[in-house]
Parts: sequence; structure tokens; C-alpha cells
Amino acid sequence: MRLKKFSILILLQVISVAAFSQGKVNTEELIKTGNQKESKKDYQGAINDFTVVIKQDSDNVNGYYYRGYVYYELKKYPEAINDFNKAIELDSMDVESFFNRGNAKYEMKNYKDAISDYSFALSLNPKDRQCYYNKAIAEYNLGDMENVCRDLEQAAKLGDSMAAEVIKELCK
Repeated sequence: MRLKKFSILILLQVISVAAFSQGKVNTEELIKTGNQKESKKDYQGAINDFTVVIKQDSDNVNGYYYRGYVYYELKKYPEAINDFNKAIELDSMDVESFFNRGNAKYEMKNYKDAISDYSFALSLNPKDRQCYYNKAIAEYNLGDMENVCRDLEQAAKLGDSMAAEVIKELCK
């Protein structure tokens, strides 16, 4: 009888230690489930997961980046920019955050700042054809045809077929 009580006490201690250690959810798992929710268009669920990640680890670049991306998908551009800003503050070499912050700024018709973000992203990854294309479109909106054609040509050289088509129309 004593052995049984002792076993039960040990089992209860193990359960309580396990429950205590699970007070914090694994942030990598939350990132994964948040991304799964985003892909299923459960945007609020994804935001909730990424927010928990950020609350548990305020230096988690991915939490800010992915939440910013979901805000972008929801056309909540100021919120997206805020999260991309924080991701960049934590990792100044985060190409995707610069690129997507540029996209959010573009959507807000802040073409000059979008071009700045695209340019910095390209300084980190000069083989990003989509970034060249997006930069060219922002430049077009500012009437900077010289740079439009140059960036479209670079995008086309990197294999962007849409850029090659646009060149035929704009850069004669």
C-alpha cells in the first residue's frame, strides 16, 4: 500500500512539472501553426498565434515578420509596416521584411519609401527578380522611366517574363 501511495505521489509530481513547463507554448510550433492558419486564410487565428510568440519572446523576428505578412494580406498596411519595422530592428539583414515593407508602402502609395526598401533588399539579394519588378512599378508611379526600364531589364535578365513583356510596351 505504501508503494502505491509513493508511486502516485511521484506521478503527480511528474504531471505538475510537465504542466508547469507547458505554461509556455513552443514558439516554433506556434510559428508553424500560425503559418498553417494563414495558408487556410484563418488570418485572425494566425495573428493570435504570432502575437503569442511575440509575447513569449519579444526578440522573435519570425513572429513579427509573419504577423506583418498576415496584416499585409488583410490590407492593414500600417500594422504590417509596424511589424516589419520591428523585424528589421531585430535583424537589419532580413531581406523579406524589407521587401514586404516596401510592398506595404507601395500599397499606401508611398512610392519613394517603397523604392528605398526595394533598393535595400536588392543590396542584400541582387538576384531577386520580383524585387526589381516591384521597384520598377513604384518608379513608374513616380514617372522615373529611366530607372523603370533599367530595373525591368534586370528583372527580365533574371527570368521574369512579365518584365520582358512590359519592356516591349514601356521601354521602346
